[in-house]
Amino acid sequence: MTFGSPAENAAGVVIPSVQRVDRTSSYALGVGVLGTGSFGRLSFHAGAGPGFFVDRTTYETRASGHLESGSSALRSFGLQMLMELEVRVTSRLSAFAGLRSELRDVRDSESSSGYPTAGVRFAF
Repeated sequence: MTFGSPAENAAGVVIPSVQRVDRTSSYALGVGVLGTGSFGRLSFHAGAGPGFFVDRTTYETRASGHLESGSSALRSFGLQMLMELEVRVTSRLSAFAGLRSELRDVRDSESSSGYPTAGVRFAF
């Protein structure tokens, strides 16, 4: 991200351009209890359990030829949850849709997120 080219403020001081690049990697490891209910070709899956989450950010900032770089990591214990509906099309093919959610830090309720999932499963 570039914040601008060199410019002068009202006092005539040159303000250098600044470029910053951030890269974030997120990892999660967890276990959980999963429950399943079936009704003919339809199955419902739900589960929850504890998780260990790691978010690592590396950054690089360049201002007037000066380079600064570094990294930080945030590790936390949280919860992960799953709800999913699956329809069996044939004995080897099924389609599913659901919701996965995470509370990435049990000390901070604002660290939660949820996202939809969908796909096709093949059995061999």
